[in-house]
Amino acid sequence: MSDFLDDVLPLVEAVRVKPEPPGLPLKAKSPVASKKSKREPALVVAERKLKPTQRFYARALLECDSYAHAERVMKLAGYPCERTTLYRWRCHPDFVKAFKLMQAEKVESLVVNKDKILSDAEKAKEIALNPKAILYKGVPTGHEEVNVGAYIRALELQGKAIGVGQDEGQKVQVNIDIDYSGRVEGSADVIDGG
Repeated sequence: MSDFLDDVLPLVEAVRVKPEPPGLPLKAKSPVASKKSKREPALVVAERKLKPTQRFYARALLECDSYAHAERVMKLAGYPCERTTLYRWRCHPDFVKAFKLMQAEKVESLVVNKDKILSDAEKAKEIALNPKAILYKGVPTGHEEVNVGAYIRALELQGKAIGVGQDEGQKVQVNIDIDYSGRVEGSADVIDGG
């Protein structure tokens, strides 16, 4: 059960609805105020139609892999609900609309572009090149190693991101020079496949 709690408690914190500060005035609903203010995002409008427990459940559904898992997260967070209530929420049009908008927002946040791939690959190369102590039964042996496999994979990702080897007539050849100081120097060369 402790493994389950270790997995679920971060989820509870991740999906917990942050309460709005008390005492903030609601926006005026006069036509003049609505013309001056910018139009609110659809997700904000849809979430306002839900109760705090419904918002929490929608976020739990996004983070969890099943309805039962989301229900357990709800109970651990202090929002115990009947399964029939949760089912009715999932069928309610306001909940469905808000949940779909939340899904779309999550998908947009996961979009990866070329610059992100290149920067992440650069970070991975740096991590892979940092020498780590070789352990024998948990005791350092005095020797160090670098993760050459991770370095090569980072180079491959960088090459794919910048389009190396995209043409059919080209092959990518990776040369790795290892010196005994533990540092690795690598390069990707394009050779003619003809």
